[in-house]
Amino acid sequence: MKGVRTISNRELFSVVRDTLIEGNSVLVSVKGESMQPFFRSGSTITLRPVRNEDIRKYNVVMADAGHAFVVHRIIEVGEEHITLLGDGN
Repeated sequence: MKGVRTISNRELFSVVRDTLIEGNSVLVSVKGESMQPFFRSGSTITLRPVRNEDIRKYNVVMADAGHAFVVHRIIEVGEEHITLLGDGN
């Protein structure tokens, strides 16, 4: 297809992260099964900039896990860490 370019998830989510930092929301398609049954592969979700009050148990957030960006649920908020887990894991 003319004008179509394939990029890695890491590159795509870097752009998504920057867009969120600018204060804008982003629609993304879910890929994978780690968040089933709440989000199925192919579902569309809206990511919005995080607020302090969003960082609490059971909320879903996008995070940079070092090797990849993930969209997972917060299962624990500690003084110095936040623990995430996909619903289907």
